[in-house]
Amino acid sequence: MFKKVKFLLIYFIVAIIFCFPIVIKLNKICLPSAIVAPSVITDYPEYSDHSQLARNNLVTKHSLVTLENPGLDIAVTYDYFYIFFKIFGLSRNIIFNLFLLTVITTSGFATYLLTFWLSKNTYVSFLAGFLYMSSNFVFNEYYWGHVNLVQIQYLPLILYFVEKNLVEKGVKNVIFLALSIFLQILSSSQYSLYLSVILILYVFSKLVFAHFYKLKGDYHLKHVIIAIVLALIISLLYLNFRFQFRYDLRSANDNLTSYFKITNFTELLDISKNTYLGIQTFILFIFGIIYIFYKKNKSKLIVYFPYLLIILICPILMLGPYSNKSLYFYFYRYYPLFNYFRVPVRFFPFLYLSTIICAISPFIFLKNKLSLNVFKILYSLIILLTFILTYFSIYFQYNFYC
Repeated sequence: MFKKVKFLLIYFIVAIIFCFPIVIKLNKICLPSAIVAPSVITDYPEYSDHSQLARNNLVTKHSLVTLENPGLDIAVTYDYFYIFFKIFGLSRNIIFNLFLLTVITTSGFATYLLTFWLSKNTYVSFLAGFLYMSSNFVFNEYYWGHVNLVQIQYLPLILYFVEKNLVEKGVKNVIFLALSIFLQILSSSQYSLYLSVILILYVFSKLVFAHFYKLKGDYHLKHVIIAIVLALIISLLYLNFRFQFRYDLRSANDNLTSYFKITNFTELLDISKNTYLGIQTFILFIFGIIYIFYKKNKSKLIVYFPYLLIILICPILMLGPYSNKSLYFYFYRYYPLFNYFRVPVRFFPFLYLSTIICAISPFIFLKNKLSLNVFKILYSLIILLTFILTYFSIYFQYNFYC
């Protein structure tokens, strides 16, 4: 427990460094000046005035506290956070900035828990959490005031408890998984829907792989199913209340707006995009693929196989419904509730997390092969490079003003 608390505090310090302009001016909304593309301003002319956006639009979307009839996707978890800190007389801006710090901190920590479960390696796990919390995506959603979509911390947490439930018996793990899914439902309807796709892919790919290669060990699928059912039961009151709001179906064309999707896979390596994977993460991922398939160790492959499938599927979905034969179009047409949402790039957190899981895998090998000093130098260089790339992104430090 002490070790986990220590890493939680370390991630909080890292979050403060990433959010430095916000931290020193907590009572203001800090905006990156270069982020609004001309195409966005054309569609939303009120967004050309940053101060107007900050005061009147930002932090008012997706919240029952500030809207009488919000869209389909709201963030009740933010509302609870808001109400709690409002008791202490804090302003809306301070609460929103504290919420961002909390999300970034817990995103890193949840990824640490998942990766440590998979790798049993502290160095690898810390690096995974560090990379996940440095994403352009979170700060982009902060800018747009999407308190629902900024919350990417529940995704690794849910996968962590899915893994535990598959291999461990016990009511505690079932309850924790159910609560994690419940929090995800409260935080973002869109992520919850996309998560249902990912969980089906994740769990059954692992089970099929284990069956095909006749790997020893029992996988307790029923524990995961019980947790999901339990989560839906405790969510019924909220879901019943939620669907009383008016919401509209999205046309397939709604998903073809240029900044709602990726036009090609190279955008994943464009530092000016919110879907930027990170050049350091991508290079590590290439080495990770080599490590994963090295000697074709079946027990090692089953750990990474679901993540490799997610990495394969998510970029294709992020292309959107570019034709009536595209994967996204089939989901839009046949998958329940899929046609109530838009912006295919919101599959990115799932892609990013999976890429990181595979990317940090070579460090398990390197730690055993290199001297400790050489390993620490290489490790430190990756962290330093991440900080540098973070600060040079238009979503971060030098472009922020308050």
